[in-house]
Amino acid sequence: MDLIDRCEFRGRLAGAAVVVCPPGLADDALRLIGRTACQGAERCTAWFWDDPTLAPEVPPTVEQPMSAAQAEAAVAIYIADTSRLWRAAGPEAQAPVELDDMGGPSDGRIMPVRAPGPPRRSRQPRSPLA
Repeated sequence: MDLIDRCEFRGRLAGAAVVVCPPGLADDALRLIGRTACQGAERCTAWFWDDPTLAPEVPPTVEQPMSAAQAEAAVAIYIADTSRLWRAAGPEAQAPVELDDMGGPSDGRIMPVRAPGPPRRSRQPRSPLA
């Protein structure tokens, strides 16, 4: 079975395409499917879902936007003019980090922190007489 045949194309309209594919496809596969869904149009964004019940039936438009639940359920988007694919962060990316005794992550991950330094001051408008 062809990779593209494994996906359901629900249409392309006003620069947006809706595609439902099985879970687990590689980034390169989704890019290829995104290019196919956009039909060569540079100003096109292909939205991907892996659950057909959560995807819109037709592409969103300004007049008929997708719901917040549909947007949150999207697993990736492909932006044709840059050929970039963006994956949605899954629930595991939002899981709370357990901290050890020193305040660091207990699983050994390195977490970015702001460098210590003087507190930031807010800018006050200068008086013209100063």
